[in-house]
Amino acid sequence: MILSAALAERIVVEASQVMEEDIVVINKDAEIIAATVPSRIGDYHPPSSMVITDGRKRVISSEEAELYEKVRAGIVLPLKFQEKTIGVIGITGTESKVGAYALLLQRLTELIIEQVYAAETTSAKWRALEGMLHELFHTKEWSEDTRNRAALLGLQLGEKYSLVIIEAKENLERDVPYPDFLQDALLSKWGARQFILLIPEIEASFLEGFLERMSNYFHQHGAAVDKIGVSNITHDLPRAYEEAEAALTYSIQHPVYFQDLSLELIIKDLSETTKRKLLKDVKAFRDPELLATFREFAENQLSVKETAKALHIHVNTLHYRLKKLEQLSGYSCKNVNHLSLLLISSKILDDHTKNDFIISNY
Repeated sequence: MILSAALAERIVVEASQVMEEDIVVINKDAEIIAATVPSRIGDYHPPSSMVITDGRKRVISSEEAELYEKVRAGIVLPLKFQEKTIGVIGITGTESKVGAYALLLQRLTELIIEQVYAAETTSAKWRALEGMLHELFHTKEWSEDTRNRAALLGLQLGEKYSLVIIEAKENLERDVPYPDFLQDALLSKWGARQFILLIPEIEASFLEGFLERMSNYFHQHGAAVDKIGVSNITHDLPRAYEEAEAALTYSIQHPVYFQDLSLELIIKDLSETTKRKLLKDVKAFRDPELLATFREFAENQLSVKETAKALHIHVNTLHYRLKKLEQLSGYSCKNVNHLSLLLISSKILDDHTKNDFIISNY
């Protein structure tokens, strides 16, 4: 870990918020690289070279300070990271006045350094895995070198995984810490607000609980999850990515599994011309009440009793609405072919709502 000028400046700014004394941050060359008095930046600080050498606190008396040019009385302390001295923090004043603050300042500074290192490590891990996935998704055959590099990141090519795309509601302002509970699963950033999760082959019941835990984790770190798309379990990662993308399209705040998609996949392959024609043929769905009624009817497996109960209406009211739908569209819910067209049309409208699919002249 290198004590950079930018990190030193952050330390001075944060420390200045809790104490009024002058503060300096000094690198391993005993050069002041940040200070509450900017004119001191770049000055050589001889007593700090001794602290860097022996790793011990040093009190600079007024008499000693006069022996050096541009050195003030105060206390200088080593800044340690992973048991190595990487710099020095100094506070101006007599030991009786600032001695109580010196150790607090040292610990505060070391905590900031640890936080920055953790953030940099997380960011590096995100970038490495994201770069690898870009390569894997766009390559049909993987070389031995690619397999070795993937293995270093914990990804065993040829093994079966569920690929999950997790999408946050908004772009992330800061990195989410890499979860420490993933075990053999892998997580990668993917663009401004998406993540890709690779989970080794596990039972569906465990997968469900794992995804719930991941959603809670993201929420705790300021990344509210909006959509989750889950692929089938496969060793074919490019295919898994396509499946997860397709499932993500139909997700709103809960996971959607590719294996559960059927009608949605048919609709996905329809041309816009075909979609527009279907919607023109079912203009009855322009009535929000009829559309909501039909959706509930389909959701309840065409059960009049259960649909009426779900909508909190009388059975006769439901019969009236279904009759009105038939009159306006020419399609009967009792006819299998008609019912299929009504289902497809309602799903196209779902697609329009979720993905801003623009259907002109509807």
